[in-house]
Amino acid sequence: MKQVEGNLWDYHDSGQWIGIPTNLSTTTQGLAVMGRGLAREARIRFPLLSAQLGNHIQNHKTRGSALFWFFNLRIVCVPVKHEWRNPASLNLIRVSCTQLTRETHVPELYLPKLGCGYGRRTWEEVGPVMREELGDQFTVVSLEGDKDDQL
Repeated sequence: MKQVEGNLWDYHDSGQWIGIPTNLSTTTQGLAVMGRGLAREARIRFPLLSAQLGNHIQNHKTRGSALFWFFNLRIVCVPVKHEWRNPASLNLIRVSCTQLTRETHVPELYLPKLGCGYGRRTWEEVGPVMREELGDQFTVVSLEGDKDDQL
């Protein structure tokens, strides 16, 4: 796993694949809950994403995979929380990272510090999990000047 400073959306805008941290919650209308952080930004950029992701989440248990690939958008949604209001789950982050390693369909993928920030986890907790599970085709993007425990 590599680490760089920058803006994740700049990588996406230049044609790269990115991972967006998400949760496994849906609204009563079947939309994915994407209310904060990068998930919110993705929902604003791609208005149909919340409905498409909500459909995938509702089928999640039968699919057996936590990841949700959107090939037309160059985005993979990476679950880090079971419920939107709870802290990120280190176990779910580990499962998602393991699946990313096994199921990655792209040569390179840029990710944020999964579960940090609105997931209320620190990089000291999450970093070792990501480093253990992710290979060299993955790059973690930190905001410039960002402290290691914030994003």
